[in-house]
Amino acid sequence: MNKNLLNVPIRVDEACYRGDSWTRAYEPVAYPPDGENVGPVDMTGWTGKMQIRDAIDGAVYLTASSDNGRITTGPQDNGQGTTWQLMAHLTNADTAALPAGFVGRYDIELTKADGAVVTFYYGAFTVEGDVTK
Repeated sequence: MNKNLLNVPIRVDEACYRGDSWTRAYEPVAYPPDGENVGPVDMTGWTGKMQIRDAIDGAVYLTASSDNGRITTGPQDNGQGTTWQLMAHLTNADTAALPAGFVGRYDIELTKADGAVVTFYYGAFTVEGDVTK
């Protein structure tokens, strides 16, 4: 069955606590042309890239990608069955390198197995200052 991507990109504002590990799971969904039976997107062979910048065309503060192991795609058990998930991972060292109080922009682009690029998520990315050193 042919499926179309469901209303992408989707705005999701994110925040992390400086110096803490940060992981987010996203479940991209698609729908068939008849609009019924919304379901997960099979992301076999897809790769991802996420950048955090101080502005849309500004300086890059952090890059997470399939190449550096910080973006993964694959089947996951979400507690209600198996679905496909896009996982974004930042280490505590990654978030410690971001300035406290930082409010920037991010997006996550996925490259399909056929080379087509789709931006799934975008939004503000805020870094809360850490108290414990």
